[in-house]
Amino acid sequence: MFSNIKISRRLIILISALTLIFITTGAVSLKGMTGLKVDVEVLNQTTAESARFARIASGVRYHLLDVSQQLASGALTWQEAAHHLKMGAKEFDQLWLNHETRIKGNPAAEEFFSDAFGIEVELVREGYRKFLEIVQSENRGMLELFLLNDARTYTDPFLNAADALTALGEHEAGKIYEHTAEDTQYYLIVTAAVILIGLLAAATLGPMVYFSITRPVKSISDVVEKVSEGDLEARTGLKSRDELGQLATAFDNMLEERVSSMA
Repeated sequence: MFSNIKISRRLIILISALTLIFITTGAVSLKGMTGLKVDVEVLNQTTAESARFARIASGVRYHLLDVSQQLASGALTWQEAAHHLKMGAKEFDQLWLNHETRIKGNPAAEEFFSDAFGIEVELVREGYRKFLEIVQSENRGMLELFLLNDARTYTDPFLNAADALTALGEHEAGKIYEHTAEDTQYYLIVTAAVILIGLLAAATLGPMVYFSITRPVKSISDVVEKVSEGDLEARTGLKSRDELGQLATAFDNMLEERVSSMA
């Protein structure tokens, strides 16, 4: 197969084939890693957003609902409840401000959260104000009416929206994880296939190039040895058009001329 191809070209073919396989393996791995990086970033963002809303919802449940229940049961004093409410209102405003800062500059996100949480956020803030007024007045009758009629009105819309968003985030995170797992398996299979093809190519081309060089060299070496032992009829018989074939032909012609001179 390689007998009529120059040795330098054989080596170039071998090196080029191995280089191509190496580049292909690197390209497949790089593409896979890039895709996985994007998936991981989206997964991190989705998980972080779900965690942020879970924290905000947890604060609303505690400071507006649990504190009111503890106050009604006598587990908290009016002063303690007022402290919790002020701290809860401040925390809620700060967390929501942080969220708005994060999505600022993203028109789609701003529109979504404005539609989904615009009224709900204001209801929570109004709930904090109403409850704090009742606590500061230390009016137990108004407290009982608030717990009976108003508390859930102020908190449930926001909490339901936050829970829905958290559930949606968990669902999206699950889909991203499945997609990442599928991509990982796919690129592992493709990379393994490319490596296997590379090994087969190296195992095939390597010996072919090796023997296409060593066999003619051995033939010439054997003839040289026979001639040195006195066998002037020995010839290489190589007819290839590469460097070794040309050398063997020149050597055979030299032997013919030598024998003719001796005759």
